[in-house]
Amino acid sequence: TYRHHAGATLDSLLGASPGAACVVMGPPPRALPRAGGGLRPAPNLKLVAGALREMADERGCAYFDLERAMKGGFERWAQEGLALADGAHLSREGYKRVGDLFVDEVVGLWDYLGKKAEQDRLKVELAKAAKPEKAPEKAPDPAPEPKQEEENR
Repeated sequence: TYRHHAGATLDSLLGASPGAACVVMGPPPRALPRAGGGLRPAPNLKLVAGALREMADERGCAYFDLERAMKGGFERWAQEGLALADGAHLSREGYKRVGDLFVDEVVGLWDYLGKKAEQDRLKVELAKAAKPEKAPEKAPDPAPEPKQEEENR
């Protein structure tokens, strides 16, 4: 099945690079020709995208939703010269745009995580500063020695 083969490929890549961060890119919207002309969305696209997203989640990888990033879908991209009329492939400019979208997403995520880490660090610092340091416990005064009566004088 697709899930089995794609999962094995992903596992092989992750096994070759232990500890590496990973991002799985979802499929681009794909269109099939309509009988009366025009294009219609490919029926299995959602299944493939769902399987890739699940595999990414199961392995701790990020998922880049290319279909979401390509706002307007394949037909709009074809009208703008970013996709070919075959309903499956992008033009050179289309692939370049996908690269730009991906970089924008990764840089945005990197900035967000960096800012979040800094915010978390500051919260810890503020919490430490707001919590007064406990003064060391003072040892109790020794018990006074019992006074001896002056009986033995």
